[in-house]
Amino acid sequence: MSEKTNDQKPLRKDTEGLLAHSTMVWNEKIYQTDKIANGFMPDYERILAPFRQQAVRVLEIGVFKGGSCKLWSDFFSHPQSRIIGLDLVLPGDAAPTDPRITLKQCDQNDAVCLREIAERFGPFDVVIDDGAHRFDETRNCYQVLFEHVNSGGYYIIEDWGVGYWKNQQHIYGSANGNTMVTLITSIMHSIPNVPIAGYQIILDTHKCLAFFRKGIPWQS
Repeated sequence: MSEKTNDQKPLRKDTEGLLAHSTMVWNEKIYQTDKIANGFMPDYERILAPFRQQAVRVLEIGVFKGGSCKLWSDFFSHPQSRIIGLDLVLPGDAAPTDPRITLKQCDQNDAVCLREIAERFGPFDVVIDDGAHRFDETRNCYQVLFEHVNSGGYYIIEDWGVGYWKNQQHIYGSANGNTMVTLITSIMHSIPNVPIAGYQIILDTHKCLAFFRKGIPWQS
């Protein structure tokens, strides 16, 4: 979701082996996304159940080949739901066939572009960051987009556990040593000064998810 420097490994999951691994079945249909193989869907089904039959607006950062956007269009099946997908490089060979899906090109570091998209397509009921998984880009998206989440909606950050990969922080961390774990804990520590009514942090094998529910800040 952002430009990489020469010493960084590519972040886009574009190998045939990984793509084959991430082609999985959910609800008797096949989707090219690692969300299923990594065990994310039971948590999404449980936490986002109240939204599934409603007309919702969903923004996903990081769409790869577009499989996850197709998954969300079926997950949120209301005919008036809208799925907006952002990525630095759009899947040219997999244009969405569902008119409810819109793909937009945007760099996660570009606050102006993020804000323009949010103002055009939002406010959102669900925002899912499955982009670069790097501290700076993920923080920038959160700082720009959280205000465009409806009260009662969710801001979700996937794969934040890369912050525990000590030998990979030259890729996923920031220049001053901050990691994705730092970001998640800093959001938690910001309560009750920000409108977060609750959160669920999930850490398990192959699975790291953070769900922040927008609303009246928690008070003791």
